[in-house]
Amino acid sequence: MAYPELDSVSERIQKCIVDEERQYWSVMDKGYSLFEQMRLSLPSGSSVFPGEDAFTLHDTHGIPIEVTEDLAREHGLDLDVKKFLELKEQAKVLSRSQSGFSKSVTLDTTGLERHSDKAKYKYSIDGNGSYVFPSINTSVLALFCENERVDSLSSNGSLVLEDCQFYAEEGGQKCDKGLLEMDGQPAFEVSCVEKVNGIAILHGKILGSHRITKGSVITQKIDVDRRLALMRAHTATHLLNWALRRVGAGRGQRGSSIDEDSLRFDYATDDCAGEDDIGKEYPEIVRVARVGDSLDEGFAVECCSGTHVLNTASITDFTILSDRSSAKGVRRIFALTGEKARQSRSYGREIVSRLESQCSNPAELQGNDIPGERIEWAQMPHQDNVRARELLKMIKKKRKEAKKQITAH
Repeated sequence: MAYPELDSVSERIQKCIVDEERQYWSVMDKGYSLFEQMRLSLPSGSSVFPGEDAFTLHDTHGIPIEVTEDLAREHGLDLDVKKFLELKEQAKVLSRSQSGFSKSVTLDTTGLERHSDKAKYKYSIDGNGSYVFPSINTSVLALFCENERVDSLSSNGSLVLEDCQFYAEEGGQKCDKGLLEMDGQPAFEVSCVEKVNGIAILHGKILGSHRITKGSVITQKIDVDRRLALMRAHTATHLLNWALRRVGAGRGQRGSSIDEDSLRFDYATDDCAGEDDIGKEYPEIVRVARVGDSLDEGFAVECCSGTHVLNTASITDFTILSDRSSAKGVRRIFALTGEKARQSRSYGREIVSRLESQCSNPAELQGNDIPGERIEWAQMPHQDNVRARELLKMIKKKRKEAKKQITAH
C-alpha cells in the first residue's frame, strides 16, 4: 500500500466521502428545481438564459456555473456568461468594500519595487531575557492622501517605507502600531498597517507641524508591548493547533484572529478538507514557523508570515476561555496568553474558592442573593467556568433543602 497511514483512518475517509456526496446531491437537487422555475418563467421564444439568474444560482445556492451552463444547453438555451462574470466581479468589489479594505484597494503601488518589510522579523533576546527591537532608519518611497499619490504629507494620510519594520495585518494577526520619528521627534502616528499588492501601507496622521516628503529619512518605533502581545498569542495559536491535532480533537484549522494576548481559533471537527484549504495558494518561497529544535522533531511546523516569540517561555501563560460550536463541523476556541491569562486564572480561582466556601458553609447558604449574577463568566478559564456552574447548582439545591427544613419547623 502506497500510503499505509490511510488504512487506520479508512472509516473516516469513507464517512467523509458519503457526507460530501450527500451534501452535493442535496444542493444539486435544489439547483435543478430552481433552474426549472427560472426557465419556465422566461419569455416565450427566449433563447438565452439570463446571467442574473445564473449568478443567483451560483452566489446564493452554490450551483457551479458549469452545471447551469449544461442545464441551459440541454434545453436549447445559451447562457449569458458575460453578464454572469460582470455580476461576479461586482460582488467581489462589494465584498472587499464591506471588509474595510476599500480605502486602499485603489492605491497606486506601481514603481515600489525597492520596498521590503522583512525588517519586521528583526528582533532578538538580550542577556536579561528581554526582547530587543532595533530602531531602523529608512526612507519614504511614496505618500498618499485621499487615495492619490502626493509628494508631501502634512495631515492624515498613508505612506510606504523602503525598509518597513511594521507588520501589516495578515494571516489573522493584527497589525503593528507605533511612531515614525524625524530628527528625534515623533512626526507620524501609525494607527493601521495593511498589505496591498504585497506592499505594506502605513495609515495614520502627522503629529504637530511636521511635514513628510518623498525621500524623507525617518526612524521607526513600533509599539513593542503590542508587538510582543501579538507574538505571544500567535505562537500560542500554533501550539494550540498542534495540540488539537495531537489529541485527535481537531481536523484542521478553519480560521483564526490574533490580537494582543488574545486569540480566536476555529477548527474542523469532521475529517473533510474545506474548499479554502484545497484552493489555498502559496508563493514559491514560503516562511516556515517552527516550535522545536528541528523540522523532524518540531512540535508545531507551519507555513506562516506572522511574527513569533523566540522562546515559548516568553508566552508566560495560556488559558482557554471557551470552546464551543460555531457552525456545522466547526468549533471555536477563545484563549488568552501572557498577563491576561494570569489575570483570568487568578479571577477563576477566586470565584471557585468563594463558591466552594459558600457551598460547604451552611451559614453562608442563607439569604436571597444569587452569586452567579456577580460573576464575569467570559473572563474565567473554561475549566473554572465549568466548576463554578456546578457549584452554583449545588448551592441552589442546598438552599432549597434548607428552606424546606425551616418551613417544616
